[in-house]
Amino acid sequence: MKNGLLRLLVIDANDPINAEKKLSFSVTLSVGGQLISGELISRNEFYNHSQNVPLKHYIDAIEEEERKVSGEIKETPIDKINLIHLRNASYWVNGSKIPSTNGTNIIVNIDSVDAFNMGMLNNG
Repeated sequence: MKNGLLRLLVIDANDPINAEKKLSFSVTLSVGGQLISGELISRNEFYNHSQNVPLKHYIDAIEEEERKVSGEIKETPIDKINLIHLRNASYWVNGSKIPSTNGTNIIVNIDSVDAFNMGMLNNG
């Protein structure tokens, strides 16, 4: 299984107790040679952010369908976790942060991550 440690961080961020506390982990990811730096957060926190309201409609519909079919939303097995949700995220290009201010949310496919480290990149 690729990126097992990163998958464990996603599980931790989505644990109900940690999600209630809005626990986050600062990470920097290398994705196809592109650096992305931000705070790994829970799926619910990501979709509840005002920037993601259009996406939340679809997520709610998917979850409702799953409840109808199976009676509950099942926990995703570790090897089936496929998305990382980041807040205050930025792409880094030639040493510059894009966007230059915080507040952007980014979804990253976990299998696309080539390498990662704990902590966010900073200017200067």
